[in-house]
Amino acid sequence: MFTLNERIERIREKYALPEEKSNIKPKDFIFLIIGIFIKEIIGCLLNTFDSKKRNIGNLFSTHPFTDDIFWFLILKFILGILIIIYFICKYSESFELWYIFIFWLFTVGNSITNTFKNLGNIWEALSSLVQLGNLFLCIVFLFRIDSANLDSLKLMFYDDLVWDDFSKRYIISPYSKISSKKIEHLICTTLAVVLGAMWSYALIGYLVKAIFNTSDETTKNQKDLEEHAKTHFFTVLLSSVVLAPLLEELVFRRCLMKIGGMGKLAAGFSIFIFGLMHLRNENLIKLLPYCVPATFFVGTYYVTRNIWHTIFAHSLFNVIAFASSIGFR
Repeated sequence: MFTLNERIERIREKYALPEEKSNIKPKDFIFLIIGIFIKEIIGCLLNTFDSKKRNIGNLFSTHPFTDDIFWFLILKFILGILIIIYFICKYSESFELWYIFIFWLFTVGNSITNTFKNLGNIWEALSSLVQLGNLFLCIVFLFRIDSANLDSLKLMFYDDLVWDDFSKRYIISPYSKISSKKIEHLICTTLAVVLGAMWSYALIGYLVKAIFNTSDETTKNQKDLEEHAKTHFFTVLLSSVVLAPLLEELVFRRCLMKIGGMGKLAAGFSIFIFGLMHLRNENLIKLLPYCVPATFFVGTYYVTRNIWHTIFAHSLFNVIAFASSIGFR
């Protein structure tokens, strides 16, 4: 009989790469998360505990403090740029800076470009172009710069891979074979994670309705997604099933947890921030529909240390969620 820790170690021997521990200090990690998401955190708290459901600007009576764009410029644009400058100066010789930059690009960068989209047609076109560039850079990082991701994909399917000490990569040799056991393990793990997440999601949704007497727990993000799917079905399907799982797992699991040292603190922040990123000035209760699956994805990544387990699980979860919310209505 193996203990739980021994079982986890045996799983990691099959699927995880030998990686060095992050050299990002815990206090810097907390500063990064709080600094980047301070605007969203304040907005979420106001919508939860303020009976009037006010935005930050509504708390003041003097211009420009009453203007939401002012708080965006201060708490997102200026603070976001200062944060990335701080980490560039402090960790310029560390490879972890790449994880910080990709995380920053996906959270702060996309938030800035989304805001500029509302300023006119030219700004909308430029913002869309910048977002495509951000997407391209994230994909390049996933498959080229951070070589561990491709090696992790090989470990998902192959046995007897050869480790090359010079390139620090796993190589598929003539003796490497696709493992039916690993494929079976992938299918079983994906189904177990998704079914567990779906069951928990339904249970939490029922409890939220019963305890808080809410008639509609659907978030604004989900409503917009359903509305957009009516006219751009295949675009939304591709985004939900392929791009979203790939990029969100890269950012909120691979990058965030790597920066945080793969510990419990990083896991907790990964769950919370994943939910927070999907809200639009909504209360903490609306976090739960996103935190439930995120908990399963984080747990899976923590055990296997292989990002592709969570990508496949996230993709299947989104397929079922997409079908239930749009396809079968």
